[in-house]
Amino acid sequence: MEPQIAMPEQSPTASYPAPPRVHWIILLGALIVLDAIATALDPKISLLILSGLFFGVWSIYFCLWIRKLNRRTDTVLLACAAFACFLLVSGVGPYTSQVVHLLMDLVRITEGVLWLLLIFGIRNELLQHYNEREPVGLRLGRIMTLFFSFYYFQYHLYPIAQFKKRQAQKTISNPGRTPLA
Repeated sequence: MEPQIAMPEQSPTASYPAPPRVHWIILLGALIVLDAIATALDPKISLLILSGLFFGVWSIYFCLWIRKLNRRTDTVLLACAAFACFLLVSGVGPYTSQVVHLLMDLVRITEGVLWLLLIFGIRNELLQHYNEREPVGLRLGRIMTLFFSFYYFQYHLYPIAQFKKRQAQKTISNPGRTPLA
């Protein structure tokens, strides 16, 4: 089921870049393929490490796009900090001492807090942009954001990206149509 987004009478301005034109299923498929390749090469590689790398890179890319919408956003810094915490924890081998174990636990907690701040910061940026600057009536639930974050964002942004693509190609006869029509 596609999200329901109503476009205003005036079409969105071309001054804002379109969202990443990646369907959420492509994100999921890329993660599955990456896991299958890594497992075939080295079965010891953890899916958690691969998904962390994948979403760390995707979150930075996504936040760089958000920075084009709002230059004052701090989501890029949050994404980089969360990714750095992930890399730090992933790069440390077996714990040799209780102090290292404790420090890595603190870094994991910090990473979790940064990740929560990041996804809800992105949610706020998207809601502000697509309800104020380019008012399309975007709605993003907190629970879905918490559990599905980037899949959920792409689920809602893909129709907007497709609409803007059709608009740029001038294949829309009625500019007041919704992105889903």
